[in-house]
Amino acid sequence: MLMNNSLPKNWVISCVGDIYKILESGSRPSGGVKAFSKGIPSIGAEHINNRGGFNFTHIRYVPDEFASTVRKGKIELEDILIVKDGATTGRVSFVNENFPYPSAILNEHVFKLKVNTEIINQKLLFYYLYSQEGQKMILSSFHGAAQGGINQQFIKSVFIPHPVSENDHIALLTRKEALLYQLAEARRLHEKIVADTNRLMDAVLAEIYPTNEEQLPEGWRLLPLSEICTINPTRPRNLANSDEALTSFVPMAAVDDREGRITDLQARPFGEVKRGYTYFEENDVLFAKITPCMENGKAAIARGLINRFGFGSTEFHVLRSTNQILPEWIYYFIRRESFRQEAKTKFRGAVGQQRVPADFLETHLIPVPFPDNPEKSLAIQQQIITRVQTTSGEVAEAQIGNTKTGTLLSQMEQSILAQAFRGEL
Repeated sequence: MLMNNSLPKNWVISCVGDIYKILESGSRPSGGVKAFSKGIPSIGAEHINNRGGFNFTHIRYVPDEFASTVRKGKIELEDILIVKDGATTGRVSFVNENFPYPSAILNEHVFKLKVNTEIINQKLLFYYLYSQEGQKMILSSFHGAAQGGINQQFIKSVFIPHPVSENDHIALLTRKEALLYQLAEARRLHEKIVADTNRLMDAVLAEIYPTNEEQLPEGWRLLPLSEICTINPTRPRNLANSDEALTSFVPMAAVDDREGRITDLQARPFGEVKRGYTYFEENDVLFAKITPCMENGKAAIARGLINRFGFGSTEFHVLRSTNQILPEWIYYFIRRESFRQEAKTKFRGAVGQQRVPADFLETHLIPVPFPDNPEKSLAIQQQIITRVQTTSGEVAEAQIGNTKTGTLLSQMEQSILAQAFRGEL
């Protein structure tokens, strides 16, 4: 539209570089903000989400004394905030009356933008910058490598079509926000359905695996995992007759979080596999021990391995069940949300690189049906696993449908924005 002069009547195109009044970023005290647990909130790129809003889960602070001395980067009502560098460069948010902090400042990774409101409404500009077209224009000025970003010159590359009169601005905003409100309600209901779907599987597993003596069915017992499986078995000395023989290599990224299966088995000669890797065999259970992989539920049963052997990330724990326990019995047990939450309490290591220790697995209790009668135990395990797999398949189908719905809602949002700035609403 910007190229072919197909503007609606009484519309113009403005370059943000010609109509801005304020474009600035903030700062932080020397030494950063980690040492401060109270004071004035410091808003950075991590607090701007991908929906035009905010995420204040991990808020940082600067001292009151520092905030009182800064001249730039103080957040005000109707500011447009734009991430200026890093992986989320270009993300935007709008400071409305629901912003929770009466006083807050930006750090050095975020711009605040204000324009001449006699030419264009601030919120109208925000919606344009949030739209796909606006994002393309912002990112057209991206420079640098992985940690690149934009500088203040980006505003010269952003051109926005808009009505001339203030009344038309308000009318366009009113129409657009009415549609977006309806879409937000649909998205809220969709997110509730997604949450309910995700909880369904865990509810089924919680019923199947009682974790205290009083809830155990008759004939069941709680046993340490170390009694029903070998944890992190050692690599045999003579694993293959030839270094040229093939085996399977499984990096952490090859384990699908949602479906709990290995999606990419890489064939490697035994001679290329170093002893530092984790070793496993067909039907072993792999459990990610490092955060955030563990928290995301990375676990899988090693199936379809080349020559029935495999090597993988050192961040896997390996659980090899005895012939009296099905691998699935262990796999679904460790997939439970409650299991992962308890594992988090046992983390060891530095923040961001914490791991679940092997001794947590060794001592953790798992319910086992009729452990003194292996044949009966295996039959009951199989019956229960079959039911779980049926439910798991139904949940997976529902999750695929939820993903498609979420994509459709996002497309509808962008369609509304595109029509708005074509004058079609």
